[in-house]
Amino acid sequence: MDADANRARFLRYGLKDFTDTEAVELMLALQIEARDYSSHAKRLLSKHGTLSSVIDATNGYNYCNQEQSLGLRLSYELGYRYLRDKLENRPIMSDSRTVVEYLGYSMRGLDREHFRVIYLNGMNSLIGDETLSAGTVNQAMVYPREVVRSALAKNPVSLIIAHNHVSGNPKPSADDVKITCRLKDSCDLVGISLLDHIIIGGDRHYSFAKEGLM
Repeated sequence: MDADANRARFLRYGLKDFTDTEAVELMLALQIEARDYSSHAKRLLSKHGTLSSVIDATNGYNYCNQEQSLGLRLSYELGYRYLRDKLENRPIMSDSRTVVEYLGYSMRGLDREHFRVIYLNGMNSLIGDETLSAGTVNQAMVYPREVVRSALAKNPVSLIIAHNHVSGNPKPSADDVKITCRLKDSCDLVGISLLDHIIIGGDRHYSFAKEGLM
């Protein structure tokens, strides 16, 4: 596939279906034209406030200037893949900071709540990662049976669940505590360990395990 086709494919779908080779090819194909982007950069920062907000604004399919958002979105998604690669084939729970970085990087800036499940093998290494629901600004509906059904299909030994708070405050609600207890009980019934529930709120996070609630 040629560079223009890969560029169009990335702008429409992101890196999800790119191989690592295709991702690197896309990076190498980026051409920096002899243009002054300073004024455009200043406008973006003036509009969105911070660098992270500029990048978050480009992390969508309807960005007003897709061609100019390519480099920003590509660097964002390559960072996500980099963190995912760091988690594969290694004991994930021995490096909880990387887990939080991985979740924070991929969930920060979302405009709706997303509920994620990370599937782990007997060595606590990553074998899968799935978004089970994307809800509203303040709620992502998830049912224990959906989590268990999805988990049984992947045959993990344990799980980490996560969701984001769009408000930026990671403190769990009463419903968050309730669903965590229900999910833990459901996983126990089928012999799967629920290791943690992590809530991402902006640059902060809340770990049920760290707070002694698991």
